Amino acid sequence: MTKFSSGFLVTLIAASLVAAPALDAQRTITGQVVGDSNQPLSTVIVQVVGTSFQALTNLDGRFGIQAPNGDVTLRFQNFGLQTQTVTVSGGSNTVQVSMSYDVLNIGGIVVTGQATTVGAET
Repeated sequence: MTKFSSGFLVTLIAASLVAAPALDAQRTITGQVVGDSNQPLSTVIVQVVGTSFQALTNLDGRFGIQAPNGDVTLRFQNFGLQTQTVTVSGGSNTVQVSMSYDVLNIGGIVVTGQATTVGAET
């Protein structure tokens, strides 16, 4: 083995030993999202704030999402609903969230248009 390849091998082994505990340091948080009348809400986006972990609620409003160990903040959002954030402690793996309808949803509506001319030639 050459000096380059053995150095590369040592670096690769060291990197996998450092990365392995980080992958194991995760848990699954499960829960349900309901609306004002306690009805399940589907297609709500669930995100672990500060990470790329995301999930969607199913038809029963239930979800499961990977999260790091320790306290995490979950963000729940869907068009027409008020965004909710919930902190889940490191010792808990379940959460129940109630979301209210955002009747005006002023922040979620963007209207764009383009002026065109319509007329008859004379």
